[in-house]
Amino acid sequence: MDTSVLKRINKNKIRTALRTCETASKNSLAQMTGLSVGTCNNMLKELIEEGEVLELDHAPSTGGRRSRVFRYNMNYAYLMSLYTRIEDNVESIYYQVTDLSGNIKEEAHREYDFITLKDIQVLVETMLSLYPQLKLVSLGVPGVVQNGQIKNCDIKKLADTHPKMILEDHFKLGVVVENDVNASAIGYYAKTDYDDESFAYIYYPLNGFAGAGFIVHNQILRGFSSFSGEMNHMPFESFVPSHEEGFLNQVAKALISIVCILNPNHIVLSGLGFTDLDLEIIEAKLQAHLPGMHVPELMCESDFHDSYIYGLRELALDHYNKMI
Repeated sequence: MDTSVLKRINKNKIRTALRTCETASKNSLAQMTGLSVGTCNNMLKELIEEGEVLELDHAPSTGGRRSRVFRYNMNYAYLMSLYTRIEDNVESIYYQVTDLSGNIKEEAHREYDFITLKDIQVLVETMLSLYPQLKLVSLGVPGVVQNGQIKNCDIKKLADTHPKMILEDHFKLGVVVENDVNASAIGYYAKTDYDDESFAYIYYPLNGFAGAGFIVHNQILRGFSSFSGEMNHMPFESFVPSHEEGFLNQVAKALISIVCILNPNHIVLSGLGFTDLDLEIIEAKLQAHLPGMHVPELMCESDFHDSYIYGLRELALDHYNKMI
């Protein structure tokens, strides 16, 4: 194996071990990673020089020579998670800057007449000037995303743009771009520590098109052209979200179709318009149409913000770990 590849693997073992414990000595790192004490020592020297690992005071003596103790520097790199949203015809951007352990350094919400890629560039540039250790940006959008390029999008001025390529070239940062409901599905699934065979997250905005995110065997399901979850193309009559029978029937039909195809353990319905009573009515329709053993557990999340930003943070951290 190439020595540079081996060194990167060994460094990642040290990183992973230090992130899972508050502090560790060289001997304990050797036990956790399976590396020799000498290899741990060499890797630690480089990581300390780079500022990624901190050397602390010596550990309390147990009778012999006191060993040095090390801690991962969670401020070594910052991650920026931001999403664009249109709700009730208002376009907005929410962003959050965190360290590697998820501690929030800055967050804000801004409204725009029309969001453009330039608006996103300005925000990233501002955060980079404030936090030079910013290493990666994760961006969520209400649209079809394919290899970092936005195809169609509910925020019209972002359609047919390539934010991943443009932001990476301009700022020399890592960039990941994800569909809004996929990110929310990842976030909700990760927060609740599910281990479902399949899981579905359905989002109905007050204005705009419904979308879905599906997780199968712990992986987001995108489809061959990243079109999975674009529910506005399903052959059902369109209704504005409400508590009326027509809309609730449409939702129930969509869920029945999903159950018949994916058979998820859980389905989360998200949207500012849903109430507990709506959920009961929809569940009754599923019970009436499907054999009881195949009806998934239904949950309601009125606003997808928490799941959305959590999912973007998870994506950012995952991509950052692959970068280093």
